[in-house]
Amino acid sequence: SLIGSAIVNENYITGYVTGVLNTLLGESANLPLLVFIQQVMYGIAMLIAPTSVLLLVGLSYLEVGYTKWIKNIWKLLLILMVIGLAVLFVATAL
Repeated sequence: SLIGSAIVNENYITGYVTGVLNTLLGESANLPLLVFIQQVMYGIAMLIAPTSVLLLVGLSYLEVGYTKWIKNIWKLLLILMVIGLAVLFVATAL
């Protein structure tokens, strides 16, 4: 999902992935957890992927270079990834 989000910048992917997982895994799948994983990875990818229209418009409007953005945002991305993994760990433990 993290890699796919950088390549395909469409939000409808969540519904498609959910449908495919439901078809492949059937009733044994914990779909809310799988959708959560997909949404967290999509959100993180859209913060760093140069295909994000909102990111590029925002950086252009504020006159901030993309490399400068990456240098400043990597710590936040790491924190968000750790929080996402912690919530995922708690969700699977319940």
